[in-house]
Amino acid sequence: MSKKSWLLTLCMGAMWGSSFFFIEILLKTIHPFMIVFLRASVALIGIAAFIIYKKIPIPLNKELWFKLIILGIITNVLPFSLITSGQQTISAGLASILNACAAFFGVMLSLTFINSERFAFHRLIGVIIGISGIIITIGYENILSIEIDNRGQYLVILATLFYALAANWAKIKLNTVDPAISTFGMLSTSTILLFILTIYTGTLSSVNFSFEVLVSIISISLIGTSIGFYLWFKVINAESASDSLLVAITVPVFAVMLDGLILNQFLNNQEIIGFIFVALGLIVMDGRIINLKRSI
Repeated sequence: MSKKSWLLTLCMGAMWGSSFFFIEILLKTIHPFMIVFLRASVALIGIAAFIIYKKIPIPLNKELWFKLIILGIITNVLPFSLITSGQQTISAGLASILNACAAFFGVMLSLTFINSERFAFHRLIGVIIGISGIIITIGYENILSIEIDNRGQYLVILATLFYALAANWAKIKLNTVDPAISTFGMLSTSTILLFILTIYTGTLSSVNFSFEVLVSIISISLIGTSIGFYLWFKVINAESASDSLLVAITVPVFAVMLDGLILNQFLNNQEIIGFIFVALGLIVMDGRIINLKRSI
């Protein structure tokens, strides 16, 4: 990836890493489905204001909007709901580590569906190392056991599959679309569908907007979603789908740091070892170290 894309990736890591933390704060008082509805709807207001300010024309092409509807479902509705529900039983730090599965799934999907994605041995090795880290984090003895205590881990991992699909869908179908339009279309779809979901499940409710809640909603919506996904689509347009998912390297750093400093929640030794393997796998997938060694 270019230096500009890596800078955007680092910014996204800070935004999305803090989002895991703020979701954990909101879960104390708000139902998961209500959180994701607020996240999408407030973010929609943010990106709509940006489009109006920049005077970006909104296309009315039916084919494009079909693609944007699919994008909204697999990028917001499903993964947001799964991750937020999963965080009811696991910490923000652990959820952010498991979120790295998106990068590993992304590589495999890109090689399958995108002709321009060339097979690279170091990516395969990176995937193997990273998945080993996920197994260590969960605990090999728990892999085939889905119980109340570890259900949240599997919900987050399932969400990452949709993120991987979303990166590839955006690269294949929306690569030439303005990132602001992709973000607006995605959030328009997800806001409508999540509103229907909250009505159907009876979870649409009033929110006590304390300072803590207000800061958390603004952070996950305007910063983590409006800006975060706008930057993500810029990276997808400029780089490969699998490269755009390397943001997973930086996300846990910020999530774990905030979890420890503010909530006094720390990873156990097993989760730390798992995180090291996950980070190593993502670094190997990136290939920069290998290329640097060759140049030396």
